[in-house]
Amino acid sequence: INLSRLKRITIYREDLEAYAEAGSRISEIQAAAEAQGLYLPLVPQSLELATIGGMVSTLGSGMIQPGYGNVEDVIHYVDLVTPKGELVRMGSRPNPRGCVGPCAKYLVLGAEGSAGLIAGVGIRLRERPAVKANMAFKLPDLGAGLKSCKKMVQWHQPHVLRLLDEDESLALLGMEGPILLISFYGDSEELVEAFKKWASRVVRSYGGHELDGDKAYSRFLEERARYDDWIESLYSSGLWVDTIDVAARWSVIEKVWSSIKLELSKVDGIYYTLGHSGHFYPNGAAIYFILVGDAKPSVFARAWKVALDAALRAGASVTHHHGIGRAKLEWMIRECGKEALDLLCTIYKALDPIGLLSEAPPRLACRRLEGP
Repeated sequence: INLSRLKRITIYREDLEAYAEAGSRISEIQAAAEAQGLYLPLVPQSLELATIGGMVSTLGSGMIQPGYGNVEDVIHYVDLVTPKGELVRMGSRPNPRGCVGPCAKYLVLGAEGSAGLIAGVGIRLRERPAVKANMAFKLPDLGAGLKSCKKMVQWHQPHVLRLLDEDESLALLGMEGPILLISFYGDSEELVEAFKKWASRVVRSYGGHELDGDKAYSRFLEERARYDDWIESLYSSGLWVDTIDVAARWSVIEKVWSSIKLELSKVDGIYYTLGHSGHFYPNGAAIYFILVGDAKPSVFARAWKVALDAALRAGASVTHHHGIGRAKLEWMIRECGKEALDLLCTIYKALDPIGLLSEAPPRLACRRLEGP
């Protein structure tokens, strides 16, 4: 079902809110907000392609996650067309929290179509930041970078916090060793300068060495903007690029990172694995791997299997913001367990008793559990 003609966007300036129909691209909502002097704090890599309906369905995120949050933090409510043909608002617009009693919108976030069709979304906007400050640090090792990030997200979270392992630092920035990029947003120079001093003290306590932040951050943004060109050049060379996202608690995250890279290095046809983390929480973080290999489905099927098997063995979750789809379905079932999925299936059956949306990924999991 194509929802791309649902494009209406309305900005409510005084309420710092937007309403966007499901087919609206993130870039279009961003432009509409900026025309009113506001800011949409949701900046995915696929900014020009991603729609707000797709972001909600896959539990998406963006690069300004530590400071502004993921899609669940930005979304106020969701208008849903149920399989019965009813238009239902999941959540509450009058309530600034977005909920009255049990929060129904969470049945839609990340549901990938199992709950119904998203018609429109209420979005929390922000005032545009007046000041931004960029920082960069070279770390002695990946563990020092992870410890620095853990410390910072306990207290005064940076808006952008991005840790690149040694392979991605070299490929993206031409720098050796793990690199940590930080950006603070604010409405005064004094506030941002205080954040900078504190962040510098934290990272230096773990052996970090401060670099030219503006230069490194600008280089990062330039390479991020050239991502499509980079992929196209690899495709023309007979190579494919894919990504795998996982998430883990602090106690296992370094082990997860190293074990997945080790397993991927053993896959014939995979030539490079780059890793970074840009999504941090008080109790853990996500890791995003970029794989480059032979243009063969079998190569990447093996890569996904060994990476996700390694993630579960190390105590990680097999996804963060890329959703489940069909590719991760087997590992979602293994991670969540039958009891939790049985409850989820009961909820989705109540929404869709005749199985109209049975090909949606969570509904596929229900069919897998039930058998033929």
